[in-house]
Amino acid sequence: MRLRELELFLDLLATKSLTQSAERLGMSQPNASHLLSKLEEKGGSKLFDRSGKRLLPLSSALFLEPRAKEIVRLWREAQEELLDQSSLCGELRIAATHTIGEYLLPEILFEFRQTHPKVHLQARIHNTAECLEALLGGEVEQAFIEGETEDNQGVMKRFLRRDELAVVTSDEGLAARARYIDELFDRPWILREKGSGMRDAFLREVVDVKESFPLFLELDRSEAIKRLIQSHGALGCLSLLSVQREIKEGRLFRVEIIGREFWRHFYEVRREGSLGRLAKVFGEFVSVRLSESD
Repeated sequence: MRLRELELFLDLLATKSLTQSAERLGMSQPNASHLLSKLEEKGGSKLFDRSGKRLLPLSSALFLEPRAKEIVRLWREAQEELLDQSSLCGELRIAATHTIGEYLLPEILFEFRQTHPKVHLQARIHNTAECLEALLGGEVEQAFIEGETEDNQGVMKRFLRRDELAVVTSDEGLAARARYIDELFDRPWILREKGSGMRDAFLREVVDVKESFPLFLELDRSEAIKRLIQSHGALGCLSLLSVQREIKEGRLFRVEIIGREFWRHFYEVRREGSLGRLAKVFGEFVSVRLSESD
């Protein structure tokens, strides 16, 4: 069914006149008659009983009416949204945590900017706690984080996707078989700093042995942690997104931990209240792209 056919059909229900509907829709009467015939042909049944110059809707027309209205409504809504998006402009300031900001967001930002050339984007990379502080302080309009938030923090959050964490080392022998977590306590561990969603997700999973956990060093950059692990045979827990290349190239090895899995969630967060149109469109764009990469 073509949209023009459905628009004519709905107008005919109102006017009951082919002549009036043709005039209202800016088409000739023969063209309107042809479109109606095509619609009836596609549906396999007559829609109107032609009584003189008036058209009386049949039961098939009453059945089609709500469905046709919904199709036309959805199309017009989509048209409006497309027009809105093509005219997007302005500045958007966002914050993102390290894994999202370094491994996922750059390509998304580039693609969004290509699609909306009148938009200026500014992105800042922090840990989860710092992103929330920037958000609540009005420094950014929305943030994309890897950690959990308290319900009373004055923010609204939307789940985007899960992210798997992995325990890694440069010692191939250590990774040759699965290990219990406390088997690895004779090695130095390097974790992200306090306030990091990655650190929190790991420590939640090892809370039963947290008191004896051998934390050797805290750093605020995953890249720095990777370099030290590669150089000194230490252990760390990092996002698989950040170590895939090193694992593939044999520079790092994943250590399977018996009875434990390490996951965290990615969220979009914003302050309570309404969100600007630009931020709303960008949030939907990020949500779609992250679901595609999951």
